[in-house]
Amino acid sequence: MIRNKEALHKQIVHFNGTHFSMQILPLHPLLAAEIRDFSLDQFGESDWTLIIESLKKYSVVVFRNQEIDNEAQIRFSERLGPLETTKVGTEGAGTKLVFF
Repeated sequence: MIRNKEALHKQIVHFNGTHFSMQILPLHPLLAAEIRDFSLDQFGESDWTLIIESLKKYSVVVFRNQEIDNEAQIRFSERLGPLETTKVGTEGAGTKLVFF
């Protein structure tokens, strides 16, 4: 964990994407970053490119405080790869939704 918060904040990357001024904040030097000022329900190709680059670099990306509906969650998730259909006998059966 980075103990010097000022050093951490100097690593924030600002990116002007399609809809928002996105920020990438590393949460650890080797693993995980938070993507700020971004909405999962509205993004363009340039935003998507930055998200994929962040996943490749940090392996984990965090999107805090997202207020999206099921359809927006599915649209975003499908960009990462095909989704499985929920199994019969579970909540959301026959859909791409998974309930915990």
